[in-house]
Amino acid sequence: MIPRAIRPYAPHLGFALYIGALLWVDSRLGLPGQLALGAASFALLFLSVRPLAPDERFAVWMCVGFSTLVELCCTQGWGLYHYRLGNVPLYVPAGHGLIYVFALTASRTPLLQRFGRHAVGIALAVAVIWAGWGLSRAHPDVHGALYLPFFFAYLRRSPRAPLFVATFAITAYIELLGVHLGTWHWAAVMPGLGISSGDPPSLIAGGYCFFSEVALALSSLRPGNRKVVSDRAAAIHLVRD
Repeated sequence: MIPRAIRPYAPHLGFALYIGALLWVDSRLGLPGQLALGAASFALLFLSVRPLAPDERFAVWMCVGFSTLVELCCTQGWGLYHYRLGNVPLYVPAGHGLIYVFALTASRTPLLQRFGRHAVGIALAVAVIWAGWGLSRAHPDVHGALYLPFFFAYLRRSPRAPLFVATFAITAYIELLGVHLGTWHWAAVMPGLGISSGDPPSLIAGGYCFFSEVALALSSLRPGNRKVVSDRAAAIHLVRD
């Protein structure tokens, strides 16, 4: 039985273990195995969204759709990064939805409910140190540092700051692990722009926050949709605590 103190975080720990295992397995499989991982990830996503409110489920699927479009443009069109088999693995769209669910539910956990403002400060400090470290390298990570002002704006001005803290934490873990395992790699120079980049870029995890913003904006356009305020109200409480 899971101890009561850990119970609110069990789904998040489970997802971290799942994505770690998925990326490790994917680094050793061909396309058929990768398709199976994609099917499993979509099954997990369908189960994960069931407890959410209808407007939140809609936001998750908007995140999946928009992030998939960005993935296709950045890999197949721009060449900003590439996956091991040259495609966009089927588990990637599902993974973006799972990241959104992870961040949304993590922002409501007792830890972030109590220490939300401290978590924002820690995330900002990590972001500054990471970006500075990237810029100081022989091949400077200018690309990653470009996200720093936007990440600061998300955390300092948005009422959903705890949501973005959780997004930053889980996607930083995923990016570092994915690159380490060779599941994907980022171009050393941004094609067409000539801007040097890290592998992964230092604050690309902060860029994932944009997916959440777009998903929420698109979900508000749904006919008859009530405002997505549940996570916003919790976040306002945390930031003002």
